[in-house]
Amino acid sequence: MSHPYIQLHSVVDISNYIKGFEIVSTQFGPDGRVYSLLIDKIPERVRGDVSACLIERQTYLQGTNHRQ
Repeated sequence: MSHPYIQLHSVVDISNYIKGFEIVSTQFGPDGRVYSLLIDKIPERVRGDVSACLIERQTYLQGTNHRQ
């Protein structure tokens, strides 16, 4: 079975809104809308283990290995 290709036409120019940002990913949502994830800087990587707990909600502090 061949896959049909659909050409998408631009209907909105958001280039002025995303200046200084880098597009990380773009996806079609279940509602038919297009969602884009943008970042303005690459976060600093922290070495160490991130423990997981499926019962409690956890928040990790940037730049540390400590849970809040």
